[in-house]
Amino acid sequence: MKKELIGKNQNIKTQIKMFKTIILRNKKLRKLLEILDKSELTNYYVTASCVSKTIFNYYHSYNMDYAIDEYEIIYKDQSIKEDYIRRLVGGVDIELKVTSINNLEENLEDYINNQKIIALSVGVKMEQGMLNVYAPYGLNDIFSMTIRGNILSTSNNYLQEAHELHKIWPQLLIK
Repeated sequence: MKKELIGKNQNIKTQIKMFKTIILRNKKLRKLLEILDKSELTNYYVTASCVSKTIFNYYHSYNMDYAIDEYEIIYKDQSIKEDYIRRLVGGVDIELKVTSINNLEENLEDYINNQKIIALSVGVKMEQGMLNVYAPYGLNDIFSMTIRGNILSTSNNYLQEAHELHKIWPQLLIK
């Protein structure tokens, strides 16, 4: 059953509220965020496809974690090691990708800004129980189910990934 794209072309405040409501319906993502919120890790985001695919699943009436092959955590903290994060979230039944951004010139937001597909350029984290969203290009592409390339990305080959996404979520519009 096709759902109306309720977040499309809404003001950003409305979109963020809708986005948070949908994201937290993904029980695995919610559990991951709750664990990270209670940890020593503060400079991080859960990012990329696990976030956008949750929204795509909602609009396609799929299970909220359908076809999410990995949950990516990016972080910047030289005192935290990857194995700490893996042990921390080991009880959540997910495939985990952990990316440390310890290059002095790059920050977490740069990493998100440079995703090759704009709809994947979003990060979320929970702080004191509140979900925070970083979406440098807004949320309209996610809510309108639009897949387009990001001119800031060093990889201009987004079409292959876009077509793979479209096979799973046929309502996606590739531009």
